[in-house]
Amino acid sequence: QDGSFAREWIEENEKGQPRLKKLREAEANHPIEKIGKVLRGMMPWLHTKKEMEA
Repeated sequence: QDGSFAREWIEENEKGQPRLKKLREAEANHPIEKIGKVLRGMMPWLHTKKEMEA
Protein backbone atom coordinates (compact mmCIF):
# COMPACT_ATOMS: atom_id res chain seq x y z
CA GLN A 1 0.00 0.00 0.00
CA ASP A 2 3.03 2.27 0.21
CA GLY A 3 3.84 2.16 -3.51
CA SER A 4 7.07 0.20 -3.08
CA PHE A 5 5.97 -2.56 -5.46
CA ALA A 6 5.17 -0.05 -8.19
CA ARG A 7 8.51 1.71 -7.68
CA GLU A 8 10.39 -1.60 -7.85
CA TRP A 9 8.49 -2.61 -11.00
CA ILE A 10 9.22 0.73 -12.71
CA GLU A 11 12.89 0.45 -11.77
CA GLU A 12 13.00 -3.13 -13.06
CA ASN A 13 11.54 -2.02 -16.40
CA GLU A 14 13.95 0.88 -16.69
CA LYS A 15 16.88 -1.52 -16.24
CA GLY A 16 15.63 -3.84 -19.00
CA GLN A 17 13.90 -6.38 -16.72
CA PRO A 18 16.99 -8.36 -15.64
CA ARG A 19 15.28 -10.06 -12.68
CA LEU A 20 12.17 -10.92 -14.67
CA LYS A 21 14.24 -12.38 -17.51
CA LYS A 22 16.29 -14.43 -15.06
CA LEU A 23 13.14 -15.78 -13.39
CA ARG A 24 11.55 -16.64 -16.74
CA GLU A 25 14.70 -18.45 -17.86
CA ALA A 26 14.83 -20.43 -14.61
CA GLU A 27 11.18 -21.43 -14.97
CA ALA A 28 11.63 -22.43 -18.63
CA ASN A 29 14.54 -24.68 -17.69
CA HIS A 30 12.72 -26.36 -14.82
CA PRO A 31 12.40 -30.14 -15.37
CA ILE A 32 8.59 -30.03 -15.18
CA GLU A 33 8.51 -27.60 -18.11
CA LYS A 34 10.76 -29.81 -20.22
CA ILE A 35 8.61 -32.87 -19.50
CA GLY A 36 5.45 -30.87 -20.15
CA LYS A 37 6.72 -29.84 -23.57
CA VAL A 38 7.37 -33.47 -24.49
CA LEU A 39 3.95 -34.55 -23.22
CA ARG A 40 2.13 -31.74 -25.05
CA GLY A 41 3.93 -32.85 -28.21
CA MET A 42 2.26 -36.25 -27.82
CA MET A 43 -1.23 -34.70 -27.73
CA PRO A 44 -2.18 -33.79 -31.29
CA TRP A 45 -5.57 -32.42 -30.22
CA LEU A 46 -3.77 -29.53 -28.50
CA HIS A 47 -2.25 -28.28 -31.75
CA THR A 48 -4.10 -25.95 -34.06
CA LYS A 49 -4.62 -26.89 -37.69
CA LYS A 50 -2.20 -24.12 -38.70
CA GLU A 51 0.54 -25.51 -36.43
CA MET A 52 0.05 -29.01 -37.84
CA GLU A 53 0.40 -27.72 -41.43
CA ALA A 54 3.65 -25.87 -40.69
